[in-house]
Order: sequence, then C-alpha cells, then structure tokens
Amino acid sequence: MTCTITGTAGLPDGTVYANARFRFYRLPQSVVSQDGRAVVPKTITVQSNGSGAVSFDLLPGNYVGTEAATDTSFNFVVPEAASADWTDCLDAAAAPLVSSLPAEYVEMTGGGTAQDYAGFGTRAAFVAWASGKTPATGTVINAAGYAYRYTGSGTFIPDLAGWVPEGDIYPQHFGTIDGTADEVQINLASAYAATLSAIIGAGRVMFTGQYTIAAPVLIRSGVAYEGAGRASVKLANGANCNVAEVVNWASLIGTNDYSDSTPNSFALVKLTFDGNMANQSPANPDLCNGLATYGYRFALDRVTILNAKGHGWRTEWGDFGEATGGLEAMINEVKVDRCGRHGVWFKGPHDISMDSVKVIDAGQETDNTYDAFYVEQYSGIITDLHTWHRAATTNRVRYGFNGGFFHLINPHCEGGRRQFRLTGSCIVNGAKAYAPRSDNSQIVIDGERNTFTGVFNFSSANPRPAVLELGANTAAALNDITMIAQLGTTGSAPVVTNTNNIGNNRIHIRAVNADVANMVSGAFDNYDTVEISQEFGSAYYLSREPGVTRDAGLITAFPDFSDAIFEIANGSDPTKRVKFSAVNVPTATTLTYTLPGVSGGIINTNSNTTMNSAMATANVWYEFLPSPFAPASGVTLTLAQLQQLVINYTGAVANIQMPAATALDAASLWPVNTALEFSVVNTGSGTATITSNTGVTTLGSMAVAAGASGLFRCRKSATSTYIVVRIS
Repeated sequence: MTCTITGTAGLPDGTVYANARFRFYRLPQSVVSQDGRAVVPKTITVQSNGSGAVSFDLLPGNYVGTEAATDTSFNFVVPEAASADWTDCLDAAAAPLVSSLPAEYVEMTGGGTAQDYAGFGTRAAFVAWASGKTPATGTVINAAGYAYRYTGSGTFIPDLAGWVPEGDIYPQHFGTIDGTADEVQINLASAYAATLSAIIGAGRVMFTGQYTIAAPVLIRSGVAYEGAGRASVKLANGANCNVAEVVNWASLIGTNDYSDSTPNSFALVKLTFDGNMANQSPANPDLCNGLATYGYRFALDRVTILNAKGHGWRTEWGDFGEATGGLEAMINEVKVDRCGRHGVWFKGPHDISMDSVKVIDAGQETDNTYDAFYVEQYSGIITDLHTWHRAATTNRVRYGFNGGFFHLINPHCEGGRRQFRLTGSCIVNGAKAYAPRSDNSQIVIDGERNTFTGVFNFSSANPRPAVLELGANTAAALNDITMIAQLGTTGSAPVVTNTNNIGNNRIHIRAVNADVANMVSGAFDNYDTVEISQEFGSAYYLSREPGVTRDAGLITAFPDFSDAIFEIANGSDPTKRVKFSAVNVPTATTLTYTLPGVSGGIINTNSNTTMNSAMATANVWYEFLPSPFAPASGVTLTLAQLQQLVINYTGAVANIQMPAATALDAASLWPVNTALEFSVVNTGSGTATITSNTGVTTLGSMAVAAGASGLFRCRKSATSTYIVVRIS
C-alpha cells in the first residue's frame, strides 16, 4: 500500500521550496523484500509548484530526501497510512533512526558509535567520518540516500578507500555531481560496474537527474546504463566530443575488427543524451556525435539523442563477424531529435534488429546532404521507422532512408528532399512516403533485387515530384515495385523516370487523383513489366514480350520490335488457332491490321477508312484459316483433313465419309459436348454427300449439290460417339 503525501515542501527551519525538485531514496539502499520479491529501491523524483505544494505517493518506510538545486538532504519517514502531510513526515523523521546492523558491526577500529550507522545527510559528512576508520567487513552505511559497503580493500571510490556501492551503482557514489565534469563520476561508476560484470556477469550504473559532461561517457562491455525518471547527460559548452562512446571507439572505427574482444553486451536504457549542438565547434563533426558505438550484441531501449553536432547515432562493426554467443544487437524505441549530419549512420553490426526508430530534423548542417537513416553497409531489420521534419525547418535530409540489405516494415518517411533510396537487396513492406520538399524523384531504386510496396502522398503545396526513379546512381535491374500514388492533377513531372534501367524490373503503380500527361521519362527495357494507371487520363502498359503501350485501356503494339519476340506457343500442334479482336473501334477511323501466319507470312490484311457506328461498337474477329482440303473423288476423311475446316469438292457424284469415332478420339483432345464446324463447297460436276462411319452418325440432309455449299457441325456427345448435323 502506498501513502499519498501532500502539503507544502519545506524543512523544519521553515524554509519553503517553490518550483523545486526533490529526490527521495528509500533506506536501506540494498536489496529488500517487497511483495514477495527481492528488489532494489528506486529513486523517486518529486516537483513542487509555484507555492511549494506537492502531491505524490511513497511506500511506507524511511527515506533520505534531497533538494536538487542546493543539494540539501533531510530525513523523511512515511507512515503506514493512506495519506500523510509533508510536515508530519518531517516531524517523525526528527527522531533518531535506529541502526539495523547486527551488534558486532558497531565496534570498529578508529572509533564510531551505533548512531553513526543510522546514516549521514550529506556525502561530504560521510567521507569526513570514514577517513581513518576500518569498520567490520560488510558494514553498510547510508549517506545522502546512497548505500556504501565496506570491503576493506580497493580504491574504486577515490575518496572512500575500502568502500564500494551497495546495491545499485550511481555516479553519485563516486563524488559530487556538480554539473561541470560529471563524466568523472560516471566513468568511475562504469569502471566499477565492469569489474562486477567480469565476476558475476552483469553490472549496472543507474542515472538520476541531469549530468553535464566535458568528456565522453565511456560505455564498457557487460555494463548496463539505466536512467530513472528523466535522466539525461548533456555535453558542456565547447566539449566538442561524443556525448557517449564505447571504450576505445576512436581507435576501433575503420579497423574492420570483428573479433570477440570488441565491445559487446552493453545496454543503454531510458537515457537521454544531449549534444548541446549550438555550443559545439569541433574540427570534425563526425567525431562529435550523440552516441558512438562499435561492437556487437548490445541493446538500446528507450534512448533519446538530442542536438548532436555531428551524427545522432554512429554505429559500426567489422565484416561478417560470427561472435560466440551470437552477434545481433537489439534496438527498441530510439529517437534522434535534431543533429547536424545523419540521424543514424549505420555500418554494423550486421543482422541488427530494430523496433520503433524515430529521426526528427536530421541534416541541419547542410541542406540535402545527409540522411535521416543512412546505411553504409551491412544488414538488418527495422519495424516502424519514422523520419520527419518540423514545418519551419529549412535544412532537410537528402533521403529519409538510404541504403541496402535492410528489411523495413511499415516505414514512414516524410518531409525530406527525397524519401527512400534502395541500393540493393532491400525489402520494404507497407511504406509511406509523403510531404516531399523537392521535385526530385521521391523513391529511388539503385541496384538489384529491391522489393518495395507502399503509398506515396503528394502535398499540393509543393512541386509535384516524380514518384519513382530507376538507376539514379547505379544500374537498376530485377526490382519489384508496387505502389499507390496520390499525385494530384497539376505539375508536369513523370510518374516514373528511367535514368539507368537495364531491365527485368516489375513496376505496378496506381495513381490516384491524377491526370499526368507525361507518364514516363526515359526508356524501359524490353524485359521490364510495367503497368501505370491513373484515375483520370491515359494509362501506360509495358509487357515483357514484346513491349506494348496501353492508352485508356486499349493496347497497341510498338511499331518496331525485334524479330521473333512476338510468339504464341502452339505446343507442336499445327492446328492451333490464333484469334485477334479489336473492340470499341471509333467511327471514321483508319485502321490497318496485319496478322502474321504460322510461318511468318501475311494471311490477312484489312484496311478500313470509313467504319460506321454499328461496326464501331461491334467486335471484329480475325482467325487463322488453313488452306481448304480439295478432293476430286470419294474419300474417307482424316482428322487433319477435317480440321482444315473447308472441303472444296471438285469431282463427280461421290460420298465423303467422316473419320471413324476411334480415329477422332485417338487423334485429338476433343472434350465431350464440344463441336467442330466445317464447310463443304462443291465446285465439281456431281453431288457430294457426307456419310457416317463407325461411332459417327448424321442428322439432316448431308448432300451438297454441284454449285452449292453446306455448313456442318460435328459434335462429340460421349467417348467414341459423334453426330454430324447440317446447319445450313
């Protein structure tokens, strides 16, 4: 049960603290039992209002409170009650705290009493008291809300020889945090935590409040750095360095070292790194970053990087390392807000996994030069990447995302000069690119084997850009792009620009609210497959073999295309029929159709100069028709002769017998309940009569007189069962 503390924040002497920040540390600062679990008490931060009023909750127990601005400490006791007044907690605290240490810890060489073990209000008082004293090993004493344990050896804390932090490790254990060079205490805490990591496999440094540093925070392998509340680390004016970096970072970058001994297994949790951009002037901004990492198998969780003069986060590791225990880094909720150069400059570790990465107002040093997320090399997965600019920002990123070998899931890039550049082997799913701030192509595909699906939204307040560019810097091939593009009806930029397209690309774009006259700039390759449609106006279509364009839904072959690239495979079946149709032909239009024959010859050329309305709305069919079969006497037909479709009889009176049903079955894939139509044209001197055969019957008059013709239909009613019917 918690107790709600209300009232006016002040001290027993009557001092009232308005607009003040207090930190409360529960005693003892060591592992305690809470709700059946072993926990370490956390720091609680409280803010008073303009009149000093407060309202907050604490668990019952003994606390040391500290007013942040003056570093004034006081005892504070929370009762076992639902609520309590601030003054009552101070009054209760006036009684001496009773030591919980065993009696044998009271006596020590160098003096001291049991009351000393109740704790000290300030660190300075504890340091003065501890000088020259040697308590029993294991003695724990609290000072200014932090617990210390006596080990009898070592100087991890320079002014407290033989003492180490008890419980969580805070920079405050190692000296006063005065807002000038707090990296001294932070790095001492980090070095001590690293020794614990070497012994027990884990060490953690806790941060509370704000720290100001004149040199980088050093990140060590095996150590977790975790903030409580709104913990932040800010670079001092003129420091001109990284805010935080792994140990030996400057000597590791560019070495391509992927050994197991490189930095690894560190974690940054709930921390803010502020680069104080306006007050830095480094000779090389690439060395003045918010966070600089080299290594593998690390974790970032809820980390914010602000105002970096160089890059927000610069990360690197060597080629293709296969570290013992795995190499993948895990990133969750990282935000970069304002930086001079790249928001994220990624160069490893490969196979990184990122979830929720936000980059705001990167590239402030120079317009259209740096990227929100730049991949120099290696691979990874990002879920929920969001890059954007504030409306009043002048300098904007070159690309929201720029790189290859990454899998992006639901990325949103907005407000940059361009939004995406894929340099090879990228998979992008559910992307959204919008609010462009230039008329450059917004999605650039360089290289091979990129897959992109998503939506592009154009803001009418800006010049309408081209949606897609193939091969802006590197030849584009083997890419698959599917998009919906909200374009608007103004502007002249094409939907797709071909700069260096070498083929085998598949492009499908549906343009919404669009009427773009110039659909494409540059030439597609014959091996591309392209379909661009728009809500208003014409469409563009390119098949793979051959290239064709489609205007308002109608397809017309390119006038010139390579020999032998137009083909309808016949599967070695010489009876295969080819059919072409022209639909919705406009009136008074000149149309010429030239249809290739089986051997490449011309079988029909038809030129119409004045087509009437009836024909304009009808279908006009052109079919392949073989040469007629022309017997001069009676004959039993073969299937091949029947499939010539026209029998031109030229002799005297005779019978023309149908093939037997078994011959029809054996020679043809002829489905039941389908029919073949054929004609008999008699130019001979006597009557020609169609007669039955085994399994083939006739219905109606089968005789065709000399000088006449007849149309017949041979229907398959069942296996080996056919009937020939006279149609006309």
